[in-house]
Formats: sequence, structure tokens, C-alpha cells
Amino acid sequence: MRSLATAGLLAWIVIAYASTSSAQEDDARRLFAEGQEAYAAGRYEEAIAAWEGAYERDPRALLLFNLGQAQERLGRLELSLTTFERFAEAAGPEHPQYARATAKIAALRARIESTGLILQGGPEGARFFVDDEARGLLPRPDPLLLVPGQHEVRVEAEGHEVFRSVISIPAGEQISLEVRMEARGASPEASPQQGGVPLVPLSLMIGGGALAAAGGVMGILALSSANAATGAEGGDADSARTFALLSDILIPVGAASAALGLILWMLDDPQPEREGLSLSPQLGPGHAGLILDGRF
Repeated sequence: MRSLATAGLLAWIVIAYASTSSAQEDDARRLFAEGQEAYAAGRYEEAIAAWEGAYERDPRALLLFNLGQAQERLGRLELSLTTFERFAEAAGPEHPQYARATAKIAALRARIESTGLILQGGPEGARFFVDDEARGLLPRPDPLLLVPGQHEVRVEAEGHEVFRSVISIPAGEQISLEVRMEARGASPEASPQQGGVPLVPLSLMIGGGALAAAGGVMGILALSSANAATGAEGGDADSARTFALLSDILIPVGAASAALGLILWMLDDPQPEREGLSLSPQLGPGHAGLILDGRF
């Protein structure tokens, strides 16, 4: 009786296992088909999720081959390489996809090994470091081969500020990094008015002076024409009026322009004291002028 009971229990276990296996295989086939559909539509993340689920239920080698292809399409080259290597080991040389898998493995290894960094610019002879390891001097025209991932780049040159950058290099790609280093103690480029007279105030003063001088000439001509005129009418009289009108316009405009230039010059930011001769404006009650100053 005990033998019969044991045999019945074993039979029940076999039937239950067979039922469970059949259900898992059905799920695996469904997930495999869903993965195929998603892969064909370019939905590689969905395909990977479906095939991973199918492999958990029914670990067949072909699923690894499909997973490797989807991972490669997403640029996950290192993961794809590992998956193809797992497939080749599990399937063996007799599998129909074995030759394709070994070719994929060789191509992926070559792409990963070509991952690198291209340094552009920087002072000649500058030393550069990657992850605190000295790697050479600039310029570096050929790519610097690195493992995929994040790296810290540091460039040092005498008389220049240290250049630092953190970059992330995807597998199989070459990233360009432009090195820009400022000289230590470098000051911004001098503006056109540094070290001399400000351009705009000087232009106003010179232009205003020229206008006022022209107005004075017009006044002299007006007076000369008036003296030559024999009456209120005639050519000399008309010339006198014209010259007088021009004089009345030019002298005030010129004086105002020169005064504005002088004010702007006075309000301009003071410059550091320099050796040599310099001009500075001087205004006071009832007078205006320029002071010639010398520092040696």
C-alpha cells in the first residue's frame, strides 16, 4: 500500500510539473512573439523586456542572440558583446546563428576598442592627464583610446590656468574636447580709450572747436560784406546776411559741442597714474582750460 501511495505521489508531481512547464512554454512563446513584433517596429526596449521574460521561462540560446541584436541597436555595445558571448557559449558551433554571433563579437570588440577622446587646442607642450594619469603632451592629433564611460581630463601648462573637464564617452564613439586655457594674470583687452584721451569727448571738443572757428570766419566775412554793401539791398548785403546767419548758428553749436566733450572727459573713469605727460581739463568760476601734467 505504501508503494502505491508513493507511486501516486510521484505521478502527481510529474503531471503538475508537466502542466507548469507547458504553461511556462506557452508564456515564453507569447513573449517571444511580442518581442519579435516590437523589434520589427523599432521598439527595442519593449523587445528586450519581452525576450528577457521569455528567457526566464524558457532559457533557449536563440533568445540571447535576439537580445544581443536589440541591445546593439540601442548602442549598449558592452552589454551586447556580453550577450553574444553567452549565446556562443550556450549554442555551440552547430547552431545556425553561431557564425553570425562570432562575427558580431569581433565587430563589437573592435568598436569598443576604438572608443576614444580627441583633444583640440591648448598650448603646445601642455601636459594632459586622464583620471589623474599622465597621458602625454599637446598637441595630440590622434585619438586617445579610452574605455567607455566617464573620465576626468586635466591639462596643465606653465603660465596658464589649469583646464579641467569631466566627459562621458559612449562605447564605440570618439568624443572631441576643446581645450581653452587662459594665461595667468591676463587682463581684459584694453579699450580704445585706455592709456590715452577718451575718443568720444575728444571728438566732440575738436569738432566743436572747428565749428566755432568756422562760425568766427563766417562772422568776419559777414562784417566784410556789410562794409562793402552800399545799401540794404544788393549782392554784398545778401552775402552779409547769409554769413551772419551761418555765424550765429555755427558759433553756439560749436561751443556747446566743445563744452559737452569737456564735461564728458571730466566725468570719464579715472585712469591709473602713468609716467609721462598728460592733459586734463580744468573748469572754474569764470574760466575753463587744460592742464599739462608730467609724471616721471
